[in-house]
Amino acid sequence: MIETPSSYVDSSESEPSSSYLEGSQVASFTSIGKNSSNTSSHKVKDKLTILIINFQSVRNKRTELHNIISSCAPDIIIGSETHTDNDFHNAEFLPPNIPAEQKYQIFRKDRKELINKSGGGVTIMVRPDLPAEECLDLDTTCEIKWAKVRTSSNEAILIGAYYREPKSKIEALDELEKSLSKIQNDPSYRNMKIFLGGDFNLGDIEWEVGRPMVGARDKVHCDKILQMSSYYSLEQINNLPTRQGRILDLLFTSHPSLIQRYITCPPIGLSDDDILSVQTNIKPVINKKTLGKVFNYKKAEWNNIRKDMSDFSEEYLRTSISKTVEDNWTTFKQTLFSTMDKNIQKKVIKGKPDIPWMTHKIKRMIRKKTETL
Repeated sequence: MIETPSSYVDSSESEPSSSYLEGSQVASFTSIGKNSSNTSSHKVKDKLTILIINFQSVRNKRTELHNIISSCAPDIIIGSETHTDNDFHNAEFLPPNIPAEQKYQIFRKDRKELINKSGGGVTIMVRPDLPAEECLDLDTTCEIKWAKVRTSSNEAILIGAYYREPKSKIEALDELEKSLSKIQNDPSYRNMKIFLGGDFNLGDIEWEVGRPMVGARDKVHCDKILQMSSYYSLEQINNLPTRQGRILDLLFTSHPSLIQRYITCPPIGLSDDDILSVQTNIKPVINKKTLGKVFNYKKAEWNNIRKDMSDFSEEYLRTSISKTVEDNWTTFKQTLFSTMDKNIQKKVIKGKPDIPWMTHKIKRMIRKKTETL
């Protein structure tokens, strides 16, 4: 049975609502919408899609996360409450032996980098074929991580992941403001489009009118985030509740006109927060990369290789005694690689999905599901 999105907002009234589910838009393992059924969805992307996920520990959810990536192919994932530390490697976010196009770039900040306390943590996951780099110079002493992602217009957008723990001190927002101030004051970032998402745990704000609710909890914090968004010209676009009727997971942007549609979707695993899925009008650039070249030894000119190495051996035996071990090794390696490059043809290795449970029957069922949506 296919579940529908929890909630849905179309920011583009002139287009039919069904178009939201076309192309790269989301569908999850509990299913959140429509998408191409397999990894071919990475080939054609004309709408950059962002998922905002509160993991409540990514440690035990790598299968669920992989299912989301397999069926949704989001361009960017903004994650909070990762609960990771130095003992948890980036490779553990997802299962082993997955296709190369699903091995997302991971930029993260663990809570233990700030204080000796478990929990928390944020991450930005970017599709491997999107040019991206983390922005360490924008870090401050709060749970914030920034990454720069190139778009098809050869411009860069700034993606931020933020987490504010419930009952935090006001310093958590002060440090976020310091990070935004760095962006504003640095010419290399000043004109970039900003998308800042995460779980802010400030559910007592009426975002449509821009004020705290009557009797709001953490009113000082609510006032602070409203003041910051106004000062730095950031608009919060999500008006859909993500947890128990409250709007906790937010997305601020400097360019709200680029937001086409957004929905909330069922949580990942047993997390309490719905996933926020946002479709933009940005067309992402795709780096078309091969996985590399390997020597095709069946088409090697072995006689030429033997002659080259035989000639080298005479010179090597005559001069090696006067050289260091390191010099001898370097000379041998360079000579060997040189003759291999000249005398052995190469072939390109292409990525092949290695998901044993993704059979042709299952792929047909996924295609049938997406067609019905």
